[in-house]
Amino acid sequence: MTSLLLLFQLDHVAGGDVGNLIETLYGWGATDVQVFTTITRQGHPGYVVLVDIGSLNEASFAADLAFEFGVSAYHRLETLHYQLPVRQIERELTVRCNGGELKMALHVHQIGEASPVPAPPPPALALLTAMAPPETLEPPGPQNFTAPLNSRVEPQDLRELKDQIQQTFGVKISLASLQQRVETLLSSDAALVLELSKPKM
Repeated sequence: MTSLLLLFQLDHVAGGDVGNLIETLYGWGATDVQVFTTITRQGHPGYVVLVDIGSLNEASFAADLAFEFGVSAYHRLETLHYQLPVRQIERELTVRCNGGELKMALHVHQIGEASPVPAPPPPALALLTAMAPPETLEPPGPQNFTAPLNSRVEPQDLRELKDQIQQTFGVKISLASLQQRVETLLSSDAALVLELSKPKM
């Protein structure tokens, strides 16, 4: 999908007003807003704003920036956005500890394998490609999901699992350690079984 990014600098906006800036840009229809703190000339603090306006009218958006925030200049960056295939699945986890057992369904977010990047065209074809309208130059859209490259458990599920483990077995485990152990299990298609042991008193 083709997107248009606008990059501009602000050195006259107070830190407390940045939240209003972000909400305003989203209110105008921006699809993504990123704000970076910077140090400008003579050590003055400032902000660099990167906003994705998608298919919105650039001239109208620029006029609004000038009117509302005093932005008199910006950089325009035309980009292509490529979305890797993703899916949401549910996996059952079994936790075993000192003869006891706990089962819980986990919601898992997975990112799948991407299609191979095509080889660059030969020079003659490259010239024709450069002359083609932008909509023909977009990368391929989402592909059929194949092997997962990354699996992540929803944070809410991890917090609930942590509480359930403590209530059921009396075992305390940090959220970071639990996430690492569970997501390691997700790298395999085998049944998810987490073995724990209660510390001896």
